[in-house]
Amino acid sequence: MYYSASMPPARGPIRYTIDRARRVLLIDLLEIDDVPALILALERTQVDPAFSPGYDICVDCGYMGRVPTADEVRAVAHTGVGQSKPNLTGRCAIVAAWSSVYGAARLFALLAGAPNNRLRVFRSHADAFSWLSTPTERTDRVQAIEDPSWATGANVLNEMVKSSGLGRG
Repeated sequence: MYYSASMPPARGPIRYTIDRARRVLLIDLLEIDDVPALILALERTQVDPAFSPGYDICVDCGYMGRVPTADEVRAVAHTGVGQSKPNLTGRCAIVAAWSSVYGAARLFALLAGAPNNRLRVFRSHADAFSWLSTPTERTDRVQAIEDPSWATGANVLNEMVKSSGLGRG
């Protein structure tokens, strides 16, 4: 295919690979400017013949060119979660090393309403893969002890207030 020098090929909102050995769908989130295009791209990963509904998902936010707005995060959480396949049984880890993107990812997790034993946000790939490789039953039991259901939302809101400077006199 030929692309002129002045017109680079269109870049989609994600790129992905499927690691069958680890049973993980690896997604690089590139942008969320167009929420319907992002949702469509995510849905396409689920019909890839190499994908299985039991695979875990790891979303890397390190390739994003900017921090998503609260409205974009809200739109993805409300639109995307509602359209996902109900037969997906794997867990989802979001990796966001950049502090502002980490805050947006935590907001997404809160708005998505997914239980903390199914969706978590991490600052490193090592932590994300460590959690994904932990057997689910153990994760459920440990998480129930370490983090009551209300704590995740309270922590996200606390971090948002701190980062906005509202709590400073």
